[in-house]
Amino acid sequence: DIERGVPTDTIRQHYRPVVFYIEFDGDVMVSSMELLRKQVSLVVSLAKPGHDRCCVSLTSPGGSVVHYGLAASHLVRIRKAGVFLTVCVDSVAASGGYMMASVANTICAAPFAIVGSIGVVTTIPNIQRFLNEHKIDAYLMTA
Repeated sequence: DIERGVPTDTIRQHYRPVVFYIEFDGDVMVSSMELLRKQVSLVVSLAKPGHDRCCVSLTSPGGSVVHYGLAASHLVRIRKAGVFLTVCVDSVAASGGYMMASVANTICAAPFAIVGSIGVVTTIPNIQRFLNEHKIDAYLMTA
């Protein structure tokens, strides 16, 4: 390019890597999924593989594995496009948020950020005493 007389500023601009920035603030049902999908599609279509990078600022207390699995698969699309993916966690990336972070090339976390799987929490009511007091029998039948 220099031999052809292209100015060095133009060359620098052409070869300068671009960092795409996505801010993801998740909730239990990943209500911002459509926005994430559009942002990832934009990165995949515009980024130069092996040259550009993507940084995702992730905050998520976790939630539905179905929804967060889909969100993580969107981030996998960035990696499959040949774009280096970094996930930054400032406060929390628990459970499903951790699943999203784990697909990145690099995870950067603040010193006191909560990053990791917290397991599955559920409430299961025990109605055995109620059934016994009212003399109700429960039967399991299979075919």
